[in-house]
Amino acid sequence: MNYIIPVIVGAVIGYITNWIAIKMLFRPHYEKRIFNIPIPFTPGLIPKEKNRIAKSIGEAVGEYLLSPEIVVNSLLKDDGSIDKLIINYMKKLKTDDRTLKSIILSLNYGEFEKLKGSIKTKLADIIVLQFCKDQFKDGLINLIDEYIFIDSKGSIYGIMREILKNMFNLLVKSEEVKRELNVLLMEKINQFAQDERTLYEVIPEEIISRLKDTIIQNEQVIITSLKDVLDNPKIQNQLKKWIAEMFSHNMNKLIAIFISPELISDRIVNLLDEYINNPDRNKDIISFILLVVDKVLKKEVRYVFGGLTKELKEEDMLLVSEFIIQGILKEYNQYKIIDKLEERLKSEEENIKRCLLAFIRGELEKFLDSNNFYNYILFIVNNAIESILNRPISSLIVNINEDDILSIVNFLKIIIENLIKNQLPNMVKAFNISKIVEDQINGFDVAFTEELILEIANRELKAITWLGGLLGGIIGLLTPILTMLY
Repeated sequence: MNYIIPVIVGAVIGYITNWIAIKMLFRPHYEKRIFNIPIPFTPGLIPKEKNRIAKSIGEAVGEYLLSPEIVVNSLLKDDGSIDKLIINYMKKLKTDDRTLKSIILSLNYGEFEKLKGSIKTKLADIIVLQFCKDQFKDGLINLIDEYIFIDSKGSIYGIMREILKNMFNLLVKSEEVKRELNVLLMEKINQFAQDERTLYEVIPEEIISRLKDTIIQNEQVIITSLKDVLDNPKIQNQLKKWIAEMFSHNMNKLIAIFISPELISDRIVNLLDEYINNPDRNKDIISFILLVVDKVLKKEVRYVFGGLTKELKEEDMLLVSEFIIQGILKEYNQYKIIDKLEERLKSEEENIKRCLLAFIRGELEKFLDSNNFYNYILFIVNNAIESILNRPISSLIVNINEDDILSIVNFLKIIIENLIKNQLPNMVKAFNISKIVEDQINGFDVAFTEELILEIANRELKAITWLGGLLGGIIGLLTPILTMLY
């Protein structure tokens, strides 16, 4: 009995002591007072140090368990789970007949229509803003310049020639054109019949110079033509008759008894023939022709056209109009006119291009700034968004094959990895996990905290209690043994 009783007493004391110590970790939950004097060891250790414990646990979790580096490294581990998740989701969507709109509405977002309208407006604003930038306008003008005035310039001139040719053919065959040309010619002749300017003032200097140069350059042709005319018997007779009549009306009758007008006319024609056939006189003849041209050009326009208004009839003008039209109808003349027009256009090509591009840019700016353009863009955006929202999801991705899915997976992985590397650390820091854990623990009820800890460490706490009893029993056993020895 001397050994058993000390062992039992020591074991009971050790067990009860550890049990009380564990209880004092949590109990009492709140401070106790007697006569307003705090009782020592109240509240329990954990309730008393709850805030400090919560802060320490929060710091430990935030710095060692869920730090930004640990979270990033954990998410970047390539175990294929992300690939499988995306691939399985894409395959699931291929058989999903729900529309995107129905999926969004199933989220019970009450302001969906308002958000959709805002998205349409914002998207239209962005598109219009991009179109209105000088960069787009300059690029479009440069594209027009490069494509039309550089790459397709030959085609444009070819089309222009064909259009002009068809236009000539249509115009010259039109009775209305003939009538209009007839009226125009009569108006011009009537204007010229009252014009007091000289022909020098009316006819461009360039044409007069070209006429004189042509006369000088074609000297031999002119002389030969004059010879051919004078060698014609009919012309000779007509010329002699005209000279004889002129002398018979102006010659004194007394002189006419001795010299007949016919003799004079024969002599003048013969002298004229000898003069023209003398090569040394060619220059004089050309000079005489130029002198005649100068005299004619010094005449007033009304003297040249005054008689025409009285003598010309409508039938004559129709013949003139027909003559002009038939001249234009000749293919050679058409090509000649078209060549002149093309030559003129090419000489002014830079000015024409500059004016056209400036005109196009001005009209483009007016159009881009107009409400019609904005409304049209808004209409297109509205139709595109509504079409996407009301189509089954499966139809949107029906043509996506395995290779496309892999490309999408790789693309999304790159985006996710960049997001994790560049944004997630800042997001984790912004979350302040340490503070979240601390606030969460502080928000727990003391009884709940006790229950939670006991549930987690129940076996360990019981072991500690029984360990107290074991140690108490050992100490109780040692007491009588030590008494006997000493």
